[in-house]
Amino acid sequence: MADIYRHFGWVFDDETRARTERWQDLQAERRQAQPRHRYSLARYGLTAPQVDAAFARYAEFVRANKVRLK
Repeated sequence: MADIYRHFGWVFDDETRARTERWQDLQAERRQAQPRHRYSLARYGLTAPQVDAAFARYAEFVRANKVRLK
């Protein structure tokens, strides 16, 4: 957040930092209290080979350019 504020020339003071941290803590609590979303390819009528084929060019680009994915 500090980098974003700095980029736009905004002030990221101690109060803003504290409010941001409180918001992040609240979001973490909410995420833990709510059920997780469960997704599957089958739910959307897809198979792994279909998805692999659809993203083949992208996957090749990633490999060829040594893009690091997390």
